[in-house]
Amino acid sequence: MSRVRLSGLDPAAAGPVALDRRTAFALDLSSWIALIVMGALGISVLDGIGARVTAAVLCLLFGVLDLTCNRTEPGARFQGLMIALQTAVVVSLLALHPEFQDPFAFLFVVLSVRVVLVFGLKLGAWWIGLFWLLSSAAAIWTHGRDGVFSIVFNLGVYPLCGMVGFALAALGRSTAERARALAELRQAQDQLRRVAV
Repeated sequence: MSRVRLSGLDPAAAGPVALDRRTAFALDLSSWIALIVMGALGISVLDGIGARVTAAVLCLLFGVLDLTCNRTEPGARFQGLMIALQTAVVVSLLALHPEFQDPFAFLFVVLSVRVVLVFGLKLGAWWIGLFWLLSSAAAIWTHGRDGVFSIVFNLGVYPLCGMVGFALAALGRSTAERARALAELRQAQDQLRRVAV
């Protein structure tokens, strides 16, 4: 299953850890469900077969980049490149339709969870701020003054999703620490058995 590398819960946290398989699978599954549902909603309102095919290809590219980012562990630099490419894909999707882009903007919600998992809370917050600025610009561009509702709504949603990423990071680190403690306990038990024999 997917393994998400974590840079830690704060900038001073040591080495990355991986989410356990069930949590990583649940995160991947929910991300793909969101991509399929929001992609289908966004594609359904596009005019013309060319725009629909382009949007479908971009949604597929977003998913492939997500899998690539989550299933490899080369470090934050590579994962940062994957997330930057995903951000460019979402911006491209937002530019496809001049009036209705909210389903595609929802993909920034998925990325808001991922960036905190990959980069930690401090750098992840900068990415989330970028997502909010990009979605706000798209809302103003497409809805004019009516886009203010989306801007305020996202101001609450994106940080909340970042905190979900933070909680998942804490869970991953706690699971890794418990596994380490259990391994040390087993090693101590083996040494006691050898001494007793």
